[in-house]
Amino acid sequence: LRHIALNLLKQEKTAKGGLHAKQLQAAWNNDYLCKILAVGI
Repeated sequence: LRHIALNLLKQEKTAKGGLHAKQLQAAWNNDYLCKILAVGI
């Protein structure tokens, strides 16, 4: 499950920054989290 989440974060190209920054943004911002999950669908 962790690998799936990391792959989705890597595919998401709208936010600048590294993988860790994207993880933090997804944890803080539900809209961004939904956007990442929508990429996987």
